[in-house]
Formats: sequence, structure tokens, C-alpha cells
Amino acid sequence: MENIWFSHLNIDKCVDCLKSSVNNQLWLYGNSGGNIAGKIKGYKFQIWKRPIEYRNSFSPIFFGNLISDGTGTRITGHFGIVSAVKGILYFMYGLIIAMGLVIYIVALTNWIPGTENHDYIPPLLYALPFLALLVLYGFSKILMLLGKNEQKYIIDFLETTLEAHKQT
Repeated sequence: MENIWFSHLNIDKCVDCLKSSVNNQLWLYGNSGGNIAGKIKGYKFQIWKRPIEYRNSFSPIFFGNLISDGTGTRITGHFGIVSAVKGILYFMYGLIIAMGLVIYIVALTNWIPGTENHDYIPPLLYALPFLALLVLYGFSKILMLLGKNEQKYIIDFLETTLEAHKQT
């Protein structure tokens, strides 16, 4: 979901405010150097709340753009997770689906009466791929839910640092 804010500050001032307020020491733990870390390249930026005691790989990252808009700046962006974590999730989903297909193909070929491979397949085996998908999905959603307060913290940071207000 795209988020949009408007700041009365010009675009260069917004970049300066971000650079002075965002810690560029990325994933270091602790309180030193500010609570918001990130990367700023031109008018694009990524910011996240710096972990103090632990690192949740599913913590939200704000991917934002600064766009000059008349006398001020429009800030657009969305929340997401680290692309490596997203890649691992997609790989795991694919692996579970592939496992499920193998289970169902084997089960269907053994199910045909009159064939020499007609064996009993436990019903739990049919449910295993669905249960694995459900557990992986639930696990990722719970970890994303743990980062909800960090998302609010980032929004407050943007509104305060860039003197921005949300547009609807």
C-alpha cells in the first residue's frame, strides 16, 4: 500500500534532514547513533528502526521517494521486508509446493486399483503440504506483526523529521 505525505520543506532540505537524522551504520545493535538506520541515494531512501537488543528479519523497512511538488515535497513509499528474506520465503513456499506435488503424484499412482503398487497411503500425508504452508505463512505473519510498532515509529519519524503530514 502506497503511503503519501506532504512537507512544506523543499526537496533538498528534506534530503539534508534525512541524512542528518538517519544512522548509516545499518544493522549495528544498540542505542548509539540514533534509532533510525537507512540508506539514502539521491531522492530515494530506505529506512528502518535500528534493533536495540535483537534483530527481527521481518521488521518493516520503508522504501521511499522524495518528489518535488510546487513549494514543498511529496514523500511517497511503502513498507516491505528485506529482499533476501522475501527470497527465502518464496524459495520455502516453492519447496513445500514441490514436495506436495510429489506426494500427490505418488499417492495417485498408488491409489489406482489393480496396479501392482496399490499400497495404503496415510491420510496425514495428504494434509502435510497444506499444514507446512499454513505453518510457514503463520510464522511469517506473526513475525511481521511483531514489527508493527516499528512501523508506527518510522511514520512518526518521517512526520517529525520532514515536518510532513499524511495525505489521503
